Amino acid sequence: MADLTGTDFSRNYEKAQPSSLFGTRELAYLVVEMNTNVSNNYLDSGSLYEQAIKALQQRAEIYAVGLPNSEYFTVIASATTLPFNVDALTKQQNQHNQNGERIAALEQVINTTCDVNCYVWNARLTGNGLSYDD
Repeated sequence: MADLTGTDFSRNYEKAQPSSLFGTRELAYLVVEMNTNVSNNYLDSGSLYEQAIKALQQRAEIYAVGLPNSEYFTVIASATTLPFNVDALTKQQNQHNQNGERIAALEQVINTTCDVNCYVWNARLTGNGLSYDD
């Protein structure tokens, strides 16, 4: 293909946009709010933190789990393996329409496993952190 750099046809080619598709699957950033302190004894076998992570691993392909802070922790997962909520208009699972919203199926798995009432937010990676609960 001809080199179009510097021509009127290259305007879209030289644009940058937020993405996680740089040699990986599309990633999703989850913020889990357990509504109880999970940072105490989180390294212990059988801790609430460990139980919640195991529950998530049953439903999604997990790439990374963050250090818990009080009742919150962050998970990076493959977006294509997450049970996103069904979009009301398209009747399909749609991550892009769910950004910033909760993922009910993951909440149910953790709630059942850990006997808590948690929230799982599908967060957006922004300038200096994660944005969720919009």
